Amino acid sequence: VPDKNQTLFERAKRVIPGGVNSPVRSFSSVG
Repeated sequence: VPDKNQTLFERAKRVIPGGVNSPVRSFSSVG
């Protein structure tokens, strides 16, 4: 589900644009 992944990533970026390290690690592990 690339669509869902992209949406989540976009949301995370919007919610925490400065803390990309945190979401990036989580997303990397998930996807």
